Amino acid sequence: MSAVPTQEFEPLTSTVRPNTLKIYTKAHGSKTMNLVINMEDDDQLVLSDKTKTLLQCGVENETELSVFNWNDYVEYKKNPEEKW
Repeated sequence: MSAVPTQEFEPLTSTVRPNTLKIYTKAHGSKTMNLVINMEDDDQLVLSDKTKTLLQCGVENETELSVFNWNDYVEYKKNPEEKW
C-alpha cells in the first residue's frame, strides 16, 4: 500500500476572522440543503446578543452552530455558489 500524500494547510483563523455564531439546526430538526450554513431567518438564528448565554439564546443539547465572518456571509448570500 502506498503512502497517502499529505499537504499542509494554513489554519482557518489565519485567513478567516470568524465573528458570528448562528444556529444551523437543533436536535430532531430538519437541515437545509446547504451543507455549510443555514441562510434563513438571520434575525432569529444569529446569536447577536453577547450578554446572553448560549442556553438563553436557545442553544440546547445537539444544537449545531455555524461559525463564520459576517461580511463574508453577506457576500456569499448574494451569490450562494458552492465551489467544491
